[in-house]
Amino acid sequence: MKLLLITNNFPPISCGVGDYTYHIAQELVSQGHVISVICRSDQGISEYWSNVNEGFSVNAIGGNWEIEDWKIVLSFIDNKSIDDVIFQYVPSAYNKYATPWSLLYFFKKVKSLPVNLVTTFHETYVRYNWSHPKYVYVALSQRFIARFVASKSNKLITSIDRYKNQLQKWNSNITLIPIGSNILPVTVNKEEILKLRSNIGANGETIFCTFGNRNHQLLLELFMQILIIKPNSVLLIIGKVNADLNGLPKNIRNKVCVTGFLEASEVFKYLKSSDAFIMLDNVGEKGNGGTCNKSGSLAAGFAASLPIFATKGDMTNTLLIEKSGIKFVPFNNVNKASEIIVRCLENHENLSKQVTQSEIFYSTFLSYETIISKYLKFLKYK
Repeated sequence: MKLLLITNNFPPISCGVGDYTYHIAQELVSQGHVISVICRSDQGISEYWSNVNEGFSVNAIGGNWEIEDWKIVLSFIDNKSIDDVIFQYVPSAYNKYATPWSLLYFFKKVKSLPVNLVTTFHETYVRYNWSHPKYVYVALSQRFIARFVASKSNKLITSIDRYKNQLQKWNSNITLIPIGSNILPVTVNKEEILKLRSNIGANGETIFCTFGNRNHQLLLELFMQILIIKPNSVLLIIGKVNADLNGLPKNIRNKVCVTGFLEASEVFKYLKSSDAFIMLDNVGEKGNGGTCNKSGSLAAGFAASLPIFATKGDMTNTLLIEKSGIKFVPFNNVNKASEIIVRCLENHENLSKQVTQSEIFYSTFLSYETIISKYLKFLKYK
């Protein structure tokens, strides 16, 4: 079949949804489908893919996603005789104010073409914030747009229960497929791991790691509590840090390692060199938020077969709670969270089980081979 994937960003631009789309494109090509990708207009993307051939075409023709740009996309669909469009929906991706009204034009017009439209909702709409009128407008707008997009789509894919519950009242032809890792496993030998571990902690410390743009300030507070219980520990922040480390006492700062930007294969090596993965997604006073399977960074922790400690809220999906072996810690109590983490790590039998569960959870639900098989079954592609 001739399939078109539409996304805002695409490699080499660093973007979780772009990476996800890239991996989906690779898997669909391996299944024998003819794949095209349309993304926003970007010289870096165009130049990169003009010199690279991975079996699918990349067309950076989305402009700024105005109506005139969508006319170009519609013309592409018509001229290329596309069978199905797989649209990656994130409100902020197609409009800088996160209110992509131009999508109403595209989704209305594309229905006049002989093409099936499948929308993957990576996000739906934000919650109401009545204290800020601007955010109320955004919340209302996103609800209207999400409803329109969902109702005009033939099928919907999303990653967590909360989003499915929001969407299925507008389109019942919907399935749950968790987001895979934006960091794919690579072979890492024992010598590489030992070398990295000695660079991170020269004295055989326990290495706690995190990956992705999260609440690093809270993570640092948690880590300082962990050090009280388990002094021989280091914190590895893979990627960029979004907290001020200069205010930390020197003895604490020396136990925090920040890698900065790394290529995906290097990220995986650092993950494999760690002892535990911590992800502190925000949880509000009413329980809103929490860690869930919409995160490619979380999936990376599972890909590395790490014991994972995270936060639980109304975003946390049933699959993650029941099948992953993840240990949930309180978001607003670093003392209790540190005790739970250290106790789990020191119980070697339970720790071994948690590692095994992470490995099984990744292979069963989060590998792209598994994800694409669910795509093919739901979309009824051969």
